[in-house]
Amino acid sequence: TDLMKAARVAGFRSISIDLIYGLPKQSLQTMATTLDKVIAASPDRIAIYNYAHMPHLFRSQKLISSDDIPAPEVKLEMLGLCIERLCAAGYVYIGMDHFARPDDDDRILATARNGERGLAGTAEATDTESGTPDASSETPEESTDA
Repeated sequence: TDLMKAARVAGFRSISIDLIYGLPKQSLQTMATTLDKVIAASPDRIAIYNYAHMPHLFRSQKLISSDDIPAPEVKLEMLGLCIERLCAAGYVYIGMDHFARPDDDDRILATARNGERGLAGTAEATDTESGTPDASSETPEESTDA
């Protein structure tokens, strides 16, 4: 939290934290402890991701015993715990794996309300009635007006 305070003092407008659940030797208890710390730090946005154990693709993962990976049902409980705890702390679940504070001034919340969200959690502005890109979001080179 000291680093986050220093970032805000330095003028960082928004701070995000990424969490991974289902890590080797992770449990519901360790996930709860992590969530306590993250919620206390009060970042603007939080993303949660499922650990993907793929030793056939990542050589270093061959050193990890598959017995140390939480079972799928435990990983699902971890995800549920994250959603429950973050929502109870006032974060808005904006889809898939992203949460934001209600006062986050980035377009991510407005975009989520329109149901448009890209992989990075943002999308171009859309006309809320038609769902088409909003002309005001285009750069002059992209404009279709002659």
